[in-house]
Amino acid sequence: MNNEVALALSYATGLPPRDQVLLAREWQTPQAMARSSKEEVERYLGRRLMKEWRPGNFLGSLARDQRVWDQYRVRWLTIDDPRYPVDLRNIYDPPLVLFYRGNPPVSEEFLLGVVGTRRPSNAAHEEAYNFGRQCAALGVGVVSGLAYGIDSAVHAGLVSAGGRGICVLGSGVCVIAPQGNRALAGSLVQNGGCIVSEYPPLEGGAQYRYIQRNRIISGLSKGVVIVEAPEGSGALYTLDFALEQGREVALHQVGLTPGSRGEAMRLLRDSGATVIASIQELRPCFS
Repeated sequence: MNNEVALALSYATGLPPRDQVLLAREWQTPQAMARSSKEEVERYLGRRLMKEWRPGNFLGSLARDQRVWDQYRVRWLTIDDPRYPVDLRNIYDPPLVLFYRGNPPVSEEFLLGVVGTRRPSNAAHEEAYNFGRQCAALGVGVVSGLAYGIDSAVHAGLVSAGGRGICVLGSGVCVIAPQGNRALAGSLVQNGGCIVSEYPPLEGGAQYRYIQRNRIISGLSKGVVIVEAPEGSGALYTLDFALEQGREVALHQVGLTPGSRGEAMRLLRDSGATVIASIQELRPCFS
């Protein structure tokens, strides 16, 4: 796979990841990509494109933006790179390119997805922080988003105990969102963790991207823990992706609060999730 072709195709954000991968394996040079017509692409994909096809724009954006990437120490792995995490490669729609800052996830490490609501109860916030510390003590890496609430709490706990964390963004890795968590993101990288995204490094976030990034959280993980997720929580998308990907799922007992109990009971019934109170209860399930 040609790196320049793959990187340029990451700008074709209107294409599903599986289509991006198919096209990246078709073109061996940027010149071949630049010469491609909309009709040719439609033949490769076996379907109509809803938007105009302008490969020159993708290649031009790549050439422009790469001048900035080195300032942020941006690196990347294409899906055909042997260092690309195996668990993520094997999901239905893995990213064509995984951009990162810091030390990238590797196939051999034990990673656990930990997610939850942006507006947790005080008890859930405290338990998420403690859970992060427990993961650090056992050498378990934590994958989460960088949202306020449970995501931030678990990573803050992890960092405080010297653990390794991976945060998956719905924006590019040079556009930390929310901005209030920039210091936390920096601490994760300094602690040996990383920031990852499938989107070009200078891309801003969008609502659908925060949903789509959840498949990467679960895709990198051996299993997923929901700390607290009332109805409507974005963390429930991560749960759905985890189940589709065949990951084990667990619900922290702190999520069985009166405000979340109805949704928690549905999760237990529909997903077969295990209720846990600490990381020690998970290793037999996820190892």
